[in-house]
Amino acid sequence: MTTKNPAPFDDPEDEFASRFDEEVEDDYDELEDDYDDEFDDDEFDDDDLDDEFDADEDDDDEDDDDEDDDDPDLRDELAENLAAFFAGDDFEIVDLKALLAEVRDDDVDAAVFSARAEYTLADALRRLREHDRLPGLPDLAPLGNVAPADLDLLRTQWPTVPVAMRRAALDLLIAAVEEDLPLDLSELLRLALDDADALVRLLAVEALAQEGDPVFLGRLTQMARHDADTAVRAGAAAALGAYVLAGELDELEPALAMRAEEALMAILADGAEALEVQRRALESIAYSGEVGVRQLIEDAYYAAHEDMRLSALTAMGRSADSRWRNLARAELSNPSPAIRAEAAFAVGELEARAALPEILALTADEDATVRLAAIYALGHLGGHEARTLLRRISNSDDAVEATAADDALEEMAFYVSDEAEALPLYDEDEDDDEDEDWRFSSNTDLGVYN
Repeated sequence: MTTKNPAPFDDPEDEFASRFDEEVEDDYDELEDDYDDEFDDDEFDDDDLDDEFDADEDDDDEDDDDEDDDDPDLRDELAENLAAFFAGDDFEIVDLKALLAEVRDDDVDAAVFSARAEYTLADALRRLREHDRLPGLPDLAPLGNVAPADLDLLRTQWPTVPVAMRRAALDLLIAAVEEDLPLDLSELLRLALDDADALVRLLAVEALAQEGDPVFLGRLTQMARHDADTAVRAGAAAALGAYVLAGELDELEPALAMRAEEALMAILADGAEALEVQRRALESIAYSGEVGVRQLIEDAYYAAHEDMRLSALTAMGRSADSRWRNLARAELSNPSPAIRAEAAFAVGELEARAALPEILALTADEDATVRLAAIYALGHLGGHEARTLLRRISNSDDAVEATAADDALEEMAFYVSDEAEALPLYDEDEDDDEDEDWRFSSNTDLGVYN
């Protein structure tokens, strides 16, 4: 038996759309005919049009130039566009020292830098060699984004720049990059890591502390163990934390992350190494999920040196291990302002919601650093009380604390929604019951300081 195909379904909407298209096409044809007739009747000269267009274009260019020079909003927009090139980092290492520097330092004026810098790399190097005064950012811009053809020039001429100018130029360029100006300093930093001056090496190491670029891992591990300068070794140990963190976030090959961890463990096992270097190594290894790291942090917490105890608190916050919450909370009443500040910072990193009353009180501490650390912690703890207090601080006359409060409110908006702001970010009871030995009430030596 032969089957017949069903008749096509006539959609009224399709029929209407087809009729509508025909009507629109007819109207368009009529308009086009009218326009052609009018166009043919008028006297028209192509040359006159070109001349008029060029004149208008020149006027527009002059107006644009005036606006570029006089309009601050346009300059701000330019800075924002430049900053967009560097958006989207996957992770960021945060510590109390960097936080304080961020809220206290004035921003580099991004509008000062212009992509229209006319100087060549040779010009920039010559100016650094021949002038006693540091050139501005447009003059130094060629030291970033160095073309392959100019690498030999950079390598041969950079060491001939006076050491004071090398320090100042590198410091200024690094600050510009931190303000998200489109400068790639990788070649300059690679050269600076081998500089004869320790401060230049340290500046380069600190600039790489947030990067975690595998290209520099080998050099940083070598510097952390063998550089002649203690500060440089400490800076390199701190920079290795980015590699450990990237490994934990699966953003770096495990073998490379393990290489960084092994270098840090070697530093901690070296009894002859300087305390400052061991402190930075402990803070960096804290990102690791290895079981033995917890014991290292505990040993440092009970160390005789207060500086090592400070690093232990930093390590607690970076470990993301909720079992450290009670120890960090206990130190909020320590007589030492430095300890109180680092403890407040750690409480915020660990999101120890139960410590909110103490953190609220610390916003009125006599020490400014403690107050700023407490403000930072409130941004992570959330809650109605924290939000209300931060809003009041953001409207205060203290510009530094007001800026810190604004940042904390932004952080709080990320962590806690309006509907859930009264709820703890973690179940504190569940965390405490997980390991009874870590409970605050069972550690009699962790009582409140009087």
